[in-house]
Amino acid sequence: MSKTLLKIKQTLEIVADDNFDNVAEPEEKPACDILHHRKCSDISEACLGDYIEIDLGSYGTFTATAHQINDKNVMFIFDDCVTQMPMQKDETVFAANWAYTSLSKWLWGPFRSSFPSWLEKRCVEVNIPSVAQIFGSTADERLPLMRSMRYRIAEWNGGPTIYWLRDVARILDLRTVCFAYVGAYGDADYDNASYSYGVRPEIWIAK
Repeated sequence: MSKTLLKIKQTLEIVADDNFDNVAEPEEKPACDILHHRKCSDISEACLGDYIEIDLGSYGTFTATAHQINDKNVMFIFDDCVTQMPMQKDETVFAANWAYTSLSKWLWGPFRSSFPSWLEKRCVEVNIPSVAQIFGSTADERLPLMRSMRYRIAEWNGGPTIYWLRDVARILDLRTVCFAYVGAYGDADYDNASYSYGVRPEIWIAK
């Protein structure tokens, strides 16, 4: 097992026993008040916890919350899943890397094609969250808002659901790759890439 796979496996084993009931201590909270989930009217001035609404045409209209901000871009994670699908549709294809999965290709293809024009022009990256972003053990890894259970749980069709993460968690053989996921109630685990789970997009938008 590679060092990367071993680290992911150890992380999943650790967080499986963690009920995540505790929110970060006051000194660990971001500068802006994350308890006020404000609608963002100007992405260039977005704060952590602000949200935008995105009309994805036939997929519906969704909210996405700002989870990371730098000098040039803001990273938004959709609050809920936009659909459900396998990580890898074709089981005969060995996709042991997120970039080569059918889900990754769908995000950069049909999903991105559904963006309104303003988002298409400003979107610089399309992804799904990682194990480190959701469950990381250090402040540098874990996104600040993900210390709160309400930001880790996502819904689909009106109820909490499992959603994929982009990390390979286990390789069983040349046809069976398992990817990590977040459980319906915020726990961590992994499953066969051919199973159909929720898709919770992560997008970077230029300021």
